[in-house]
Amino acid sequence: MSKTTKLINEMETLYETTIQEFAKKAAYKEALNDSYKRIVVVIGNESLTTVKDFILSYNDYKQRIIDSSETITANSKIFNNHPVFISGTGSVQLKLKQSFKTYTYTGARLARKLQLLRRSRKEKADKELLDDEMLFFRKHKDEMYVVRKEGYSELTALLTMNDGSQKKHYVKKGILFLYEAQGNVLVKQPAESLQFGVRKPRNKYNQLIPIATALDLNGKLYSKSAIDNIYRK
Repeated sequence: MSKTTKLINEMETLYETTIQEFAKKAAYKEALNDSYKRIVVVIGNESLTTVKDFILSYNDYKQRIIDSSETITANSKIFNNHPVFISGTGSVQLKLKQSFKTYTYTGARLARKLQLLRRSRKEKADKELLDDEMLFFRKHKDEMYVVRKEGYSELTALLTMNDGSQKKHYVKKGILFLYEAQGNVLVKQPAESLQFGVRKPRNKYNQLIPIATALDLNGKLYSKSAIDNIYRK
């Protein structure tokens, strides 16, 4: 085991132990497998030293990992769970909304991916189907295609500070610690995603038929020109 791998394992163990402990008294938490995607915790003076020690240790591991590796930087994904500490908050409104990610490909790039997939297939019928799909994307090599992956959510914390000012913080992953000496921070939970009398915005992608493909793109494939046309209406 390399030094970098050992440090990463130790940092992840520290993080997992901490999030499991503070999840017991979190004002908000989202489960993810056997752990949590993100939690919001209100702390007072009784937990302040523990939290500060945890953040110092986490940041120390982070710097040591970066120093020991030639490829890992401060923006690497392994640090997406970094803890955040905010003090001076009087109240917070949490807002949760469903989101999605999109990835763009040219027809030529999709054809190349299909060519690589074809090499792994042995059955003649499979190869012929892939040949037909490759031909299609080669004919449209300059056209843009979009893969839309759903199933994401975004949590926003709208903070009202003790001085009356307001701040916004996006809780992507990890732990958000809200400190007030007595632990008195009002946390307003996100509204339920489905409410009577609330009109949800229409998803125009539902008006499109995804392009069938043998590629595992981890989402639905659409022609960008078809998307642009539907949004012009």
